[in-house]
Amino acid sequence: PSMGRYKEAKLIVIGITATVDLDQTDSDNLGDACDIDADGDNIEDGNDNCVGVANPDQKDIDQDGIGDACDEQLGSGTVEVPAALLEAYYQAQLSLHGLERIIGNNIDFDSTPEIRQVLDEIWGLMENIDNTLLAIMWATEPRDARKLSRQAHSLVNKARRKSAGDLNTWLVKERTAGHLEKEEYREIRQAMGDARQQLRALSKNIREMRKGIEKV
Repeated sequence: PSMGRYKEAKLIVIGITATVDLDQTDSDNLGDACDIDADGDNIEDGNDNCVGVANPDQKDIDQDGIGDACDEQLGSGTVEVPAALLEAYYQAQLSLHGLERIIGNNIDFDSTPEIRQVLDEIWGLMENIDNTLLAIMWATEPRDARKLSRQAHSLVNKARRKSAGDLNTWLVKERTAGHLEKEEYREIRQAMGDARQQLRALSKNIREMRKGIEKV
């Protein structure tokens, strides 16, 4: 069996009995004292915001330096941001990163500054959404949380319009001009659809949170 299952073991070496501490978090047969990645999430402990629990995504929605997987208190306001909403926000970020990567694999951003600008505008909106959700977590008055939730919902819808409008207009233009091959066009279009779907899910989760706040 893996030594990770035991807290302590007896070793017999040349007739000498020694007690060895085998305390470890990730069952990789390295004790935590010698393991630079105690929880096995591929993030070295010195850079890990949650050393005791594997969290390769390093999510820290309230930006307090403690990863969400370890954070016992996300914010201290009167309104709790649902975990499903935080996950929807994270998935929207992932889908936008994927979209940006796929676009970058098929075009030269230097020769198409307009698409780089649109993507930067979408990321600016996502940063504002992040800040707004953080503010909701720390809001001490329900009326402030209600106002902030409306702002968050508006920001998400703006990001949706950017992805469905400006990005789609650019994509059709590039395909019509023959700058994109058929498969390249399909790949980008699929990534755009995935991003819009995740943004819709985020919008729905914020709307559900708003309904809950209205009852506070």
